[in-house]
Parts: sequence; structure tokens; C-alpha cells
Amino acid sequence: MRHINNYFFLLCFALLLPMTLIAQHTFSIVAVDPETGEIGSAGATCISAEDGAITVSDIVLGVGAINTQALWTPSNQRAATKRMKAGDSPEQIIQWMVQHGEVPDNAQYVVVDLNGGAPRTAGYTGVKVFDEKLHLTGANYAIAGNILLSKEVIRDMETAFLQTEGSLADKLMAALQGAKRPGADSRCLRDGVSSGSAYIRVADPSDTNNEHGKLSLDLNVWITTNVFEPIDALQKEYDNLGQCVEVSLALKTDNYPTETSWEIQDKDRKVVASGGSYNKELITVKKCLPSGEYTFVIKDTYGDGICCRYGNGYYKLTSGGRTLASGGSFRYSEQTPFSLQNSKNLTLDMKNEVFVKDGGAQIAIYPNPADDIVVIKSDGQFISSYEIHDVFGKLIEKASNGIKTPNTTIYLDVKKYLSGMYFVTIYDDKQQKEVNQLIVK
Repeated sequence: MRHINNYFFLLCFALLLPMTLIAQHTFSIVAVDPETGEIGSAGATCISAEDGAITVSDIVLGVGAINTQALWTPSNQRAATKRMKAGDSPEQIIQWMVQHGEVPDNAQYVVVDLNGGAPRTAGYTGVKVFDEKLHLTGANYAIAGNILLSKEVIRDMETAFLQTEGSLADKLMAALQGAKRPGADSRCLRDGVSSGSAYIRVADPSDTNNEHGKLSLDLNVWITTNVFEPIDALQKEYDNLGQCVEVSLALKTDNYPTETSWEIQDKDRKVVASGGSYNKELITVKKCLPSGEYTFVIKDTYGDGICCRYGNGYYKLTSGGRTLASGGSFRYSEQTPFSLQNSKNLTLDMKNEVFVKDGGAQIAIYPNPADDIVVIKSDGQFISSYEIHDVFGKLIEKASNGIKTPNTTIYLDVKKYLSGMYFVTIYDDKQQKEVNQLIVK
């Protein structure tokens, strides 16, 4: 009967406050590292949306982190952050929120701050928060969850955080893995996954912008079409960070862009990146490749290169300010070997592929090659649907994206695909926008 009363209360609250956004969010952790000055937050929820899990997170640079969840309201989030900026301790923030915040009986809070190298933590769970619920605090962390399969979700998060060696980010990622199980958020049990969205954020002392997506580490995944495990997808993106070296290709074709194509081959002559032919003259492509030996190959089907008979074309492949290959005057093809090594001086990026389109719009497909979850991400480009074809033209998969936004992320599960080459066709409404190669290992 208690659950029915709580749902009735939420309905009434929503009707009374129609302009207030409310949502039930589940398990999360906030933590600091007093030695490095890092401040972090991570969490997950069954809400499958870009602003699903990550909405609960606020990090005040140089100070601490606050997560407000269960019955989430923007005013509670703003008020708690304002109290932290005013200098309140975590315990004082929670006391203020219980006395002055909205619906404290249905809210859940975790707070941590650096406090000059002597961290302070606090947690709170309202009596009407949905079961199962629990919050735990330690020397430098606070963990909480609600609508859980069991309280063990939170206890296992704590165990994983404490037993994992490494950076603060490593420990936060481990905490999420500790929580992962079908139905960790009990609403997701029927789908056989822990959650519908998950995030991890860590602010470095040098960070100057605490907006979502702007911190030194700021990853966010959510289910769009195919159901997959968000925490595993987040882990994959986390693992990819720093393990590849970004290369950038600036390519200006001659007046006949359809004649031009290129590829990057590894030491075994396997193609790991490619592009063309094109329908425009100016192309910028970014790739993130593992350290190793490679060969850049550029081709022209007519045999007159890209400079200078029918236009002043050129190509330039760079990495971290270093030119790896360049030119424009050749006949049918030109090859340039180069090597990549991870270095703190090189730009690192989790994205394996970014096509910079007219007007600055971008579509990324990564990792590529892949054997698990593939991310299709757009920046400034609407994606209404996509199709996957094999090399024989057979339609393997087709799906529509119900969210009409120029910034879209789609997660594609390719574990069921046979190894080989596929083609990803991106559509905006019924207009074809991109066709990109995808290699499944």
C-alpha cells in the first residue's frame, strides 16, 4: 500500500507543480581524491535519455560534488549547489535541504567536499523514497540508491570502490561495475539490464567549466534503439580514453572529388580507416588509432592526382602538430608510411571517426573496428534513421530514431554480426546523409 500512496503523491505533486521536472533516479556515487584534488561523480538509472542519469550530478569546481536524486527537482539541485558554493559543509547542506528543500521525504542526497585535503561526506534518504533504498558514506565518498533490486547494489558499489586501486576515475568506474546486474534499477529487470543510462564525471583542478560534457572526464551513455548494458558501454568508452592517438586528415580535392579516395593501413596491410569517394572538395576527417606502424594511401581514379591540372588540391595528415603525410601531386596513388606513439603531447580522443561536414556538422562512428557496442554520434546533424548493409547489399538492420535533435547518440550492438565489412547509412528524414564503413571483428 505504501508504493501506491507514493505514486499517488507523485501524481498530485506533478499536477500541482506542472512546470517542475520530476523523475525517479536510482544509484550514484560522489567522491573526491584529496591528494590529486579531483572531484568525481558516477551513476545510472533506468531512464533511457541523454539527460537521464547525468541530471543528478553537480560538481562545484575546487570544492565538491552533490547528487540529488529519487524525487528529483531542478530547484533542489540548484539550492544544494548554491549552499555548497556558499561554503556549507556536506552535513549543513543536507540539513538545509531537509528543512527548506522540496518534498524532502521523497528525496535522496549524497554530498562530498575536499575541505582543504580533509574530505567531508554526508548522505540522506527520505522516509518515502521508494524501496529498496540505502545510502552509505565513507572517508571520501557517499553512495545512495533507490528503486533497487536489493540493498546489495549499494553495498557492492562501496566494496568495489574501496577495493579498486588506481585513480579516482578507476574507482568510480569500478563502483558502477559493482552495481551492475539485471534489474539493479528494478524497473530495468524486464529488459535484463542494470539501467537505461549511465555516466561518469571527474573534475581535475585545472578544469574551468563544470557543465555536463565539459570536464576532463565526462562520459554519458544511454539506450536509444537497441537494448544494451549502459554500464558496459560506459566502461568501453572509458577504456578507450588515452589508448589511442588522434590523427587528422585535411583533404581538398581537385574539381572532381568523386575520383579521390584514401585509406590507412596497419602493418599487416589491413585497412583501419578509409574515405571517399566524395561529393565535395573540402573534407576534414579525424581518427583515433592505437600506437603502431601505418601507411597512408591516397588514390585518384583518373590518374591525375588532386593537384594541379584541374584544381589546387592537397592532403595533410597530422597528429599532435606533427605532419605524418602531405602532398597533392601524384598520378593514380601515393603511399606514405608513418608511426604513432602514445604521448602526453598528443591529443587523445575516444572517437574513432569524425566526419566534419558543411557548416561544421559532425557524425562519428566508434570504435571502428568493433566487436561489441558501436556508437553513432552526431553533432549538428539530425539522424532520423539508419540502415546497416553487408558487402553484398543485404539489409542487416534498420531502425528509426524517435528523438529529433541535431545532437544524437545511437548505440548499436554488433555482437551478433558476423566478422567483416558493413556499411552504415545515415538518414535525415528520408534524405541520405552519410554512408560509412564499419568493420566488425
